[in-house]
Amino acid sequence: MSEIPPDSSPAKPTRQERLRRGQVFEERLPAWQRWVNAFCENWIFAFIIALALRQFFIEAYRIPTASMEPALYGDVALSKADHVVVDKMGFRFIGPKRWGVVVFQYPVPEVEGPHGREMPAITPDGERLDSFPFRPLLQRNFVKRCVAMPGDTFFIRYGDVYQQQDDGSFAVTAKPPGIQEALWLPIYRHGEDSGYVPWRGRSSTAEIDDGGSLLFSLRDDQGILFDQPLRNIYVKPGPVNVRPRGGGGQWQQQQVSLTQPQFSYNGRTGNIYDLDRWEINRLTTADLDSQHYGSSLNMLMRDLVGDVRLHMVPQERSGTVELILAQGGVNRLRLRLDDNGWTLSLGDEPLAQGDEQLIGRHIRLALVDNTAQAWLDDTMLMEPQSIVPVDPSASATRTRIQLRGEGVLRAQHVAVDRDVYYTADGILTDQSDVWHHRLSAMASRDDMARFEQRRMEVRMIREQFVPHLANPNKRESLLASMQADNRQDPSWLQGLAICEETAITVPDNAYLMLGDNSPFSADSRNWGWVPGTNMRGRVFGVVFPRWTRVR
Repeated sequence: MSEIPPDSSPAKPTRQERLRRGQVFEERLPAWQRWVNAFCENWIFAFIIALALRQFFIEAYRIPTASMEPALYGDVALSKADHVVVDKMGFRFIGPKRWGVVVFQYPVPEVEGPHGREMPAITPDGERLDSFPFRPLLQRNFVKRCVAMPGDTFFIRYGDVYQQQDDGSFAVTAKPPGIQEALWLPIYRHGEDSGYVPWRGRSSTAEIDDGGSLLFSLRDDQGILFDQPLRNIYVKPGPVNVRPRGGGGQWQQQQVSLTQPQFSYNGRTGNIYDLDRWEINRLTTADLDSQHYGSSLNMLMRDLVGDVRLHMVPQERSGTVELILAQGGVNRLRLRLDDNGWTLSLGDEPLAQGDEQLIGRHIRLALVDNTAQAWLDDTMLMEPQSIVPVDPSASATRTRIQLRGEGVLRAQHVAVDRDVYYTADGILTDQSDVWHHRLSAMASRDDMARFEQRRMEVRMIREQFVPHLANPNKRESLLASMQADNRQDPSWLQGLAICEETAITVPDNAYLMLGDNSPFSADSRNWGWVPGTNMRGRVFGVVFPRWTRVR
């Protein structure tokens, strides 16, 4: 037999030898090249880690518009807008939650149009305008609050969202306490607007005393009313354009805020809440999600709100004083203060009482989400009590804030807040004018093109909602009207999701997303459902730019 020769191939170097050879080779390089190698290794590794974190775990976003104020402050300026951190990893497992704030990709296909502005990627003729890579779809991210979930049957009335219950009835979907606290919008703070005392009575008076407190002197059962109109107004602190209503006056720029509403116009004193006498305009990209609103913003802000909260801290009292939040003769929350202590009532039914004088205690009374609520400091005086739904714009049931009795009350920190109020916009309104408009009245071919684009957008949005009407008879009727496309019967363009008859059921994997600052928000009312696949993550913190807003 022949002898097998020994293996003459060289032995493979061990790991330690390879490392040593690499180190020797590295040491032979010039110092500058060793520095470049180390720098690139570190930063490339850091970049890969950061990219992975951003893609799968957390990401920061800037809030560019005012649609989520006051919870999230939006502005085009980098140094003014809130910067939020969004959780992506946890969101993959738990998904959107009701009333949660979510970042999502805008659900309407868009491409870049003239002057760098966004435009729909589908023409009225159905032609797609996008092409990759020369004209790709835009990937814009929005941030809104998740108001209705898949399977919910809802409608929006009196500024609130009503959801169908297990027994088939509808009730307002109340917000959790923490979210509700973030949504209260201050509309009056005593002392912030010098000399401003929006309390009026026939024989009773309210004035600022030497210490800056409010002194209520009550002499009859009519008492004193908070006479600042409870409008759905929102303006950022800063300049607005104002002029007298009815024409004949020039726009003037005035510095105002929600709690500093007064201004001087040619020697006259005006108030931004007094929309019966004044026109108020603030149309900047920092305020709006969409510029298509134009002057209709003033109409949206004319809505009267019903959900309000009254604060005060009594310093001194004599005689009998009653603090009242009322909606006509239907809902009346009353706190009575006298020498025997205090009594809290809803209508004629006492709910709680005590023998304490409440001097120095923080009192809060609220009508919100069809409930009456009351607190002393941070303690609730009773469980939220159901009240009757009413129309806050009707003269007989408008919300009234009142003090009455036969006595004197000196108070500090007197304030009023209002809740978010979802305005009638988009599908909540009758849009039959879009179909009835006479094209012959158009001034140019561009006007006609814009109008046809608007018609197409309205139809695309309605096609998302009409098939999901909960009432089968209503659904079949409006579907037939839509398919006929008869301009003599545009019934499918009536307001949707505004009452039980037009209630809508949210389809699977779809969400109704609304902005907190409803007059200034383009949201699901305007462009339809947001698919679950478009969701990017939940907002869980504000991190920049003002330390006072970090939370």
